[in-house]
Amino acid sequence: MSSRNVVLGLLVFTLLPSVVAPSSRFAVAEQVAGQAVRMAGDEARLSAVVDFADNALDKGRDRWSGDDAPLFVDGLEVETGEPVEWVRSGRRYVISNLASQQNFFRTLVALSNLTGDERYRQAAKEATAHMFEHFRSPCGLLYWGGHTFVDLRTLEVVHIEGPHMEIKMHLPYYDLMWDVDPQATAGFIRAYWNSNLWDWGRLEINRHAPYGKKPGAVWDSDWDDPQPLYETRGHGSVMPITDMTYSAAWLSQRTDENSLVWARRMADLMTRSRHPETGLGSGRFSVLEARREYTGVTEPRSTAVRETYTDYGDRARNRFGPEFGEGALDAWNLTGVAIARRIYVEYALSQMAIAEELGDGGDDFLAWTVDGLIAYAKHGYDPEKNVFRAMLGDGSDLTGYVIKRGLSAGQTLEAIPADAAFLLSYARAWRLSGEEELWATVRDIARGNGLGDLGQAAGRDPSPDLKTGCDDPLALLAVLEVYRGNGDDVYLALARRIGDNIVQRRYRNQLFVESERNLYARFDALEPLALLALEAAVRGESERVPAFIGGLWRYLQGPYDGHGRARDYNLFYARDAHFQEPP
Repeated sequence: MSSRNVVLGLLVFTLLPSVVAPSSRFAVAEQVAGQAVRMAGDEARLSAVVDFADNALDKGRDRWSGDDAPLFVDGLEVETGEPVEWVRSGRRYVISNLASQQNFFRTLVALSNLTGDERYRQAAKEATAHMFEHFRSPCGLLYWGGHTFVDLRTLEVVHIEGPHMEIKMHLPYYDLMWDVDPQATAGFIRAYWNSNLWDWGRLEINRHAPYGKKPGAVWDSDWDDPQPLYETRGHGSVMPITDMTYSAAWLSQRTDENSLVWARRMADLMTRSRHPETGLGSGRFSVLEARREYTGVTEPRSTAVRETYTDYGDRARNRFGPEFGEGALDAWNLTGVAIARRIYVEYALSQMAIAEELGDGGDDFLAWTVDGLIAYAKHGYDPEKNVFRAMLGDGSDLTGYVIKRGLSAGQTLEAIPADAAFLLSYARAWRLSGEEELWATVRDIARGNGLGDLGQAAGRDPSPDLKTGCDDPLALLAVLEVYRGNGDDVYLALARRIGDNIVQRRYRNQLFVESERNLYARFDALEPLALLALEAAVRGESERVPAFIGGLWRYLQGPYDGHGRARDYNLFYARDAHFQEPP
């Protein structure tokens, strides 16, 4: 039977959902939403994802090298179907970066789960197997990540910034990798930790993992039990820590039980590095040692003499210390959107994924996350404006503050919009914990994003805006969290409305884009995965769609002709990315 016939022949379900509220604060909640009555729009949304996936299999796999490798290009030009290319020193490369395709692979697996058509899962497995076989370094690392990809014209590895692997908030789909090759997957995670750490005892993180590092003791390494916020040369920020912690915890449930000890040590250090009075942060668990004196002089970005380089020690201290004293630390810096999202969305989602993965053994990971989210809402959230204040960890409000030194001198710090990404994080934490304080923030952020009133408590007098214009896939996933945690049909109706908006506004030429003006679309778009999560919720089978556990930050970054040091998302895929070729 063809995939389209499978889609159109889906059964109509009539079992109405039950209504059960989560009760235990730190016990992972069971799904309570049952099967719902199918509607015509359900078929249209699923058909859009099927067409997207068929298009990816048809036009997205290698058709440039002549070898028909089973690898996917990262994205296509919407109108022409031509591949997204990286241009450096006059040379054009067709980008295939599997680290930036992991949510796409989750979409393909979910689609096979829901339609019974195994072509999609098989395509994801073939691409992963090909990477393991042809693009794995001798130490076990893969040639992918923030600065490395495969050129689909030549099937050669391209290092656009140094021969090293950088994984920061990519959150690979390890379940799929394990299904393809358990030994290679375990070997990758061990090599990732081994290559990313300079010093295991102090957890000094390199973040740029060299491809040639020899194997070490890994989980049998010595542990010095350092106190939080100790000085280190390593770049121990939340970005690599997110991936490292998740990978070790995940691996412990399949082999290498001692890897969980290291995941817990790392997460515990992050928690203890929060501000001792407010509980805010932490963006890192160490303080960069200063190897050169920072003068405060703003210098051109083309030089290595700037406050954002690790030579000059703690960057928040350099920038804000003279005015704000001891509260100015990178660990406690909550002054920008990217920083806040990394801590309270990406890292929080990954920690909750660990909690669900571990079950009863993950209570501490969930508790740490819930406490952090509650602290951020308490000290930083303004429900009237639906923003988080630009802050330091001691609660100092820097909203409206004009930066006085460094490359950002003259920039005014603005409040951080409490957008759908934060809504998802708080909604999932509420579903897993049942914490009433979290629900209050979920309700306020939902209202601030045009979703109406979700109720005084879940299922209690809800009046969501079923005519909302919201088309954000993160908002869709957040509403589905509420539906899973409560089961009231009104939340499913709201989710359907958002899903319909996504198809109407973000679906073009069998691709998903953030804006109708976007020239390029990436296969790793979150929209199709969110739509499949909605389809699974309608069926009462949410477990059949891999959860979105983060990966908003996935990126490729390096020199691009005519644009300097650039990031692929900003060049090609962001809502305001209307790319122009270099002159």
